[in-house]
Amino acid sequence: MRKAALPTLFVTTVAAAAMMTSSQAFAYGAGDFFTRVGVAKVAPTSDNGSLANGALSVDVQDKTDFAFTLGYRFHDKVGVELLAALPFEHDIHLNGDNIASTKHLPPTLTLQYYPLGGTQSRVQPYVGAGINYTFFSDEELTIGDLDLDDSWGAAGQVGVDLCKRR
Repeated sequence: MRKAALPTLFVTTVAAAAMMTSSQAFAYGAGDFFTRVGVAKVAPTSDNGSLANGALSVDVQDKTDFAFTLGYRFHDKVGVELLAALPFEHDIHLNGDNIASTKHLPPTLTLQYYPLGGTQSRVQPYVGAGINYTFFSDEELTIGDLDLDDSWGAAGQVGVDLCKRR
């Protein structure tokens, strides 16, 4: 239970900072730090495999939840962002029956490209690509034990910032 205190404190701090920031801070360019509050979707591989030579189908459910980010624009068109979130919880189905669940934290680091760059545009679309490390906890299985290995993976993002001019 103590493990959740630090991530919860971090996420709460980032959310409070984002809510207290003036709307002018949302217009940013090179050299600016920024925060975002939004939605993140974790979609495990759609083909999660099978057991017993294909007789049992495994399906890990997607999860969408709130996420918080801290970023830095080191150029008007290029930035970096770190995503933090409260733990996501996934149900694991075997032949359609819920047999297990797990929680995980998905810290994700992305490099972002802003095609419009600078602070002159009120609409700032962006795309990002990066790396994710998934830390599993609270694995539960209806029978026996479940021990999931932490993992690395690719991450992608698409978004739009609506900015107020400075």
